[in-house]
Amino acid sequence: MEFSSALKLTGVKESGKGGTLTIQLEENGTYSEVHGDGSKVQLKPAKITLNDCLACSGCITSAESVLITQQSVDEFLSVVENKLNDIKIVVSVSPQAWASVATQYNISGPSALARISTVFKQLGAISVSSMNVAVLDISLFRDLSLVESCQEFVHRLTAERKTPVIASACPGWVCYAEKTQHSALPFLSSVKSPQQISAAGTLVKQMFARRLGVKPSSIYHVCLMPCFDKKLEASRDDFIEQDSNSREVDLVLTSAEILDLLARKGINFLEVQEGSIENVFGETMSQQAVTNNLFGVHGSSGNFAKEVFVHAARQIFGKDVRVTEASDDVEMQIEDPSSSSSSSSSSSSSSSSSSPPINCVWKQVRNSDFHELVLFDQRDNKTPLLKFARCYGFRNIQNIIRQIKSSKGCAYHYIEVMACPSGCVNGGGQIRPDESTKEAPKERLLRVQETFRNGQSERPPHENPDVKRIYQEVKQQLRLSWARC
Repeated sequence: MEFSSALKLTGVKESGKGGTLTIQLEENGTYSEVHGDGSKVQLKPAKITLNDCLACSGCITSAESVLITQQSVDEFLSVVENKLNDIKIVVSVSPQAWASVATQYNISGPSALARISTVFKQLGAISVSSMNVAVLDISLFRDLSLVESCQEFVHRLTAERKTPVIASACPGWVCYAEKTQHSALPFLSSVKSPQQISAAGTLVKQMFARRLGVKPSSIYHVCLMPCFDKKLEASRDDFIEQDSNSREVDLVLTSAEILDLLARKGINFLEVQEGSIENVFGETMSQQAVTNNLFGVHGSSGNFAKEVFVHAARQIFGKDVRVTEASDDVEMQIEDPSSSSSSSSSSSSSSSSSSPPINCVWKQVRNSDFHELVLFDQRDNKTPLLKFARCYGFRNIQNIIRQIKSSKGCAYHYIEVMACPSGCVNGGGQIRPDESTKEAPKERLLRVQETFRNGQSERPPHENPDVKRIYQEVKQQLRLSWARC
């Protein structure tokens, strides 16, 4: 197994009482410990397993070959070459991933998604007339995760259970908490991430399998994600599809690995025709429909805090709120009209809907990756009814951990936590600018964010008709939450 360049040790030095200690890379690829007196001791190879990973976005999570050998382009190509006649490949694509690919090739997000669909379908074609691959947009699963998160928070707060509720969609953060910050575990949300909801019980490996007329065990589920830590998530023992005794997600590829896949197969992405995609109901969406029917939320990491905030304000306090960013006055979302109309029979909803929405503003607290959102009691404009935080990056996570451990407790009711600075759109698996382009990483990030926003229309998750359809058809069978040790 080859290690990534991130794991190669060259000239590492440590000073102590015995002088300077140097770790030296030998010509045969081994490492030696060189002491100050010149003596040398050959080091034994270290074995890194999944259990050693803290998902710290450091050396281990930057090398999928070290993480999990089964979660790689090699594994995907092996499956395509050796098992295609026995399986049906389903590829779920995250919006952050198609935004990264689109930015790399200077095309629109919908165009990138449609071309990604064509690439996978061509790779999985048994013959000209027999395509053995279906490609799904993961947005439905994100909306399901958001709806479940809204309901969970209302239940926890009104039942006077422990707060804060901390979002658990980021596997890097969850893994870190489980291994080093046990005090945070009671506060983690039990709702599955969009990736795992895509395979939750009945969706891909049950419901979609029935639509395709195949057995659940015949589905090979691939997710295209912006983050290496999603490989960790897919490999958890918690996420086994019980009926077929297989993983809910069999393989995770990152945005950057798509470039490797294209290079290996000699595919010029810009020459690929835009194709159709499918939905979990087995229906096909044409390329033109893809362009007009991609819906999302404003936040580049799922927008959990904002969506839960808006829902809780209405359901618990009967308040309609409008959320804006501190950096501008652009309106992010007005109240959900479908929810307002459905609850119009209650006096609180009727009274609140007749008055203008309350404007609540995200305010930067410590740095650009830490923001607060507060709904104050209008009787004194001082007492916080809801106090939420958006916390990205490990330096900010430490501040939250300190609050949880303190005698005063945490000041927030809900916290959206992401391990990566700037969130999922800046995930470790995203495509980085090539040195030849002279594009700064920050410039690339801004372009990816713009592509992400422009590639889809904003829509509250409760307004997604497919969410309602899922609940009507299979809610009794869905497993959208999970238990942790």
